[in-house]
Amino acid sequence: MPISHWLKIMDPTGANPIIVTGNPPGNDPTRGPFTNLAYTEVINGYGPCSFTLYGNHLAIANLTDQALVEVWSQWPEMGLAPHIEWSGVYKDEDSETTVEGGDIFKATCYSDAWWLSTRAIAYPAGTANRSLFSGAKGETIMKTLVTYNATASGTTVDGRDELATITGVSVQADGANGNTQDWACANENLLDNLAKLAPGAGGDFDLIKTGAAAWEFRWYTGQRGTDRTATVKFSIELGNMANPSYSMTRSGERTVALVKGAGTGSDRVVVIRTGANYSASNKSEMYVNASSQATTTATLNATGDAALKSSQANEVISFDALPFPNSIYNKHWFLGDKVSVKYKSHNLTPRIVMVTTTVDQQAGVTIRPGMAVNV
Repeated sequence: MPISHWLKIMDPTGANPIIVTGNPPGNDPTRGPFTNLAYTEVINGYGPCSFTLYGNHLAIANLTDQALVEVWSQWPEMGLAPHIEWSGVYKDEDSETTVEGGDIFKATCYSDAWWLSTRAIAYPAGTANRSLFSGAKGETIMKTLVTYNATASGTTVDGRDELATITGVSVQADGANGNTQDWACANENLLDNLAKLAPGAGGDFDLIKTGAAAWEFRWYTGQRGTDRTATVKFSIELGNMANPSYSMTRSGERTVALVKGAGTGSDRVVVIRTGANYSASNKSEMYVNASSQATTTATLNATGDAALKSSQANEVISFDALPFPNSIYNKHWFLGDKVSVKYKSHNLTPRIVMVTTTVDQQAGVTIRPGMAVNV
């Protein structure tokens, strides 16, 4: 039996589930399979999941705004028991009528970390341990930001502009791990700011589903995933890589950050930061506006370093990962892992920062990891 997938669609409370399989028997389109399914898992962000159904499918009635969706998979022959591969929230829909007169319904959902994008860091600039952190660990900063901008702890009594609660969201206990740094973040989108903080924080984050409609914000010290460069290797020659693509983008790289804080004219606080690839022959400047942030040098340094990290040269390789002994997804390698990849003259040890799985009734299953070298 090949790898199989199915959908579990629930109402916004996580109740009244309906199952939509990929290959059920029978020809009743109101109870039949999804016709296409594609979903993406990403590090430090959220990925989409889209699937199509016949327009009269009974499951469409369950797809109300913020319905909860899970993608399940199993492959008993390869030792993969039934497990959740992706979970998230339904938000967008598209319908069309084909030239043959059939109706098609397409649903688009977003993985659980999407909830964090619905909140701002809504404390006044300069509020200690709410929108301004001094000498704090990366894990502590992240978990404080989520606690006071996505749970019931964020209240107007505490100084937040609006009650923060996202029903069902909690925060893992703080272990005070990661890098020590200053951070200023007032008025920014919560998820965007966490993603900007992550490269210098010394760890990754995610919102993990823990119950029917419950999620826990978690931190992963160092990185989410494991260094598997010695045991998981991909190459065309090994037979576990197909359709590879490689890119190195240097044109948009910036190596010098001119970070300007509060003040005007000659009174404005300015710091200069240089990136990892800076040299006299590779000098490319960017302006970073930090006027709404604190004016301490450490805070401005951290802001500039984060901007330079996000604008450095980008080396990426992706390919279809073919099932092969010792290289099966969610058994031998996982999202966040570092692996070994050989492609032409490139011998790389990239990190898996995203994985896109496509399930097509005719073409079968394609698993395509996206790998970044410089993270």
